Amino acid sequence: AAKDSRGNDLLAALSRKDDDYVQTYGHKLRQGLAEEHFLELDLGKLPEFEHLHLYLTGWLYPTDTSINVAISRDPRLSPPRPPAIQVPDAEGNWQTVVPFCGFPGGKTKTVVYDLSKVFLTEDYRVRVVSNMELYWDAVWFTVNEPGGGLEMQELPLREARLRYRGFSAPVTHSRNGPERYEYAA
Repeated sequence: AAKDSRGNDLLAALSRKDDDYVQTYGHKLRQGLAEEHFLELDLGKLPEFEHLHLYLTGWLYPTDTSINVAISRDPRLSPPRPPAIQVPDAEGNWQTVVPFCGFPGGKTKTVVYDLSKVFLTEDYRVRVVSNMELYWDAVWFTVNEPGGGLEMQELPLREARLRYRGFSAPVTHSRNGPERYEYAA
């Protein structure tokens, strides 16, 4: 299962990478800053595992310097808090187990969270909690999947040309997606 902090069912929307981004908050306070919100995932019943990894594809609309200065001068606003991982304890109360778990910096990226040792019980629900303006496209997880190898290969530079190209035309996303650019224009 997947839901947001308002109880909306997001499972279908997050089950595949399709460039259709979900918003897990209800109220945006400033550019890059929203009310505290979460994405809650229920991983269901899991076999015994040594490795459990959560993958989230999304993007972050950041605050900027002027907004950060304004936030620091307004006691009603909390500064941006990067995502934290919470899991339920034996009483069902949500506990922060990873206070800073990272985020997709800028345009669409996939972040990987190692959940191998974060659960306090056999309740495999997890929340990604933040007040940053985050949008998610797809979520998946792996259990005991072996890591891929890394192979380094040197690629010598054969040629380079420096020329004026101008600016790429911005392309606005139709729904909650990041602005992109038409490099051929």
